[in-house]
Amino acid sequence: MKRGVSFFILFFLTSVLFAKIPEINLKELFKDPAQSTEAMLSLNTMEGFSSAHWIFSSVYNFQTSDFFACAGIEGKYGKFQLTMDALYWFFNHPSLKLGANFNYNFALFAKYSTCNNFLPGVVLEWVPEKWLTIDFNAAYFLKLRNIFAMSDTHPVFYNNSVAFILRSTFSLPKNFTLSMQFASIEPFHYMLFCAPSFTLGIMYSTKQNYDIFVNATVRYIDFFTNSSHYEESQYTLGVRYKW
Repeated sequence: MKRGVSFFILFFLTSVLFAKIPEINLKELFKDPAQSTEAMLSLNTMEGFSSAHWIFSSVYNFQTSDFFACAGIEGKYGKFQLTMDALYWFFNHPSLKLGANFNYNFALFAKYSTCNNFLPGVVLEWVPEKWLTIDFNAAYFLKLRNIFAMSDTHPVFYNNSVAFILRSTFSLPKNFTLSMQFASIEPFHYMLFCAPSFTLGIMYSTKQNYDIFVNATVRYIDFFTNSSHYEESQYTLGVRYKW
C-alpha cells in the first residue's frame, strides 16, 4: 500500500512538471543557450559515511531564459554516482521566478548496494536587489535501495521523504560571488530530511570565461531533533568554463 502511494505521489508531481510540454515551443525554449562544464576535486574528512578522502566530480550545464538542465558524475573509492536535473520556469519575471524541476540520482556502492533517488519539485527564485538572489527548492523525495546481500528476500527498500534547498547568492565587487546554502540534499549527496548540510562558497569569474570557486560544507545528522550531531566536512575546489 505504501509503495503504491509513493509511486502515485511521484507520478502526480512528475505529471505537473511536464503538463505544459505540449504548449511549449521547443525551438524558442532552447534558443541561445549558455553552456558550461566544470570539474571539481573535493577533500572529505571521512568522519561520516564517505568512503574516501579524495573525490572527483564533473558537471555539464545547459541554460536558456526559461530552461535549465545539467548532468554530472562523481567518482571516489568504492562509489560512483550519476546525477541529472531539469528545470522549467513557467513564471519568469526579472525579480521573481517560479518553476518545476525533476532531479534523478543513481549511486553504486561497490559490492554493497545501488540506490535510485527521484525528486520532483518546485523552485522559487527571488531577486530583491541586483546584488542578491534567493533560491528555494522543495521536492518530494523517493529513495529506492537494493542491498546485494539481501536482494533475494528484500529486492528493494524504499523511503518517502521531502527535500529542500535554500540558497542566497551575493554579487560582490571585482567579479567575486559569495553563496550560502542550507539544504537536505546536494548534487552528489542524498540523505533523508533529518541530515542537512551548510555550505559556504566563494567564486571568482575571469574575463576569459572561467569561474574558479571554493566551497566548504559541514554536514549534520538528526539535525531537527535533540540528538543532533556533527557528521563530517567536505572542501571543494572547482573550475568552470563557459561558452
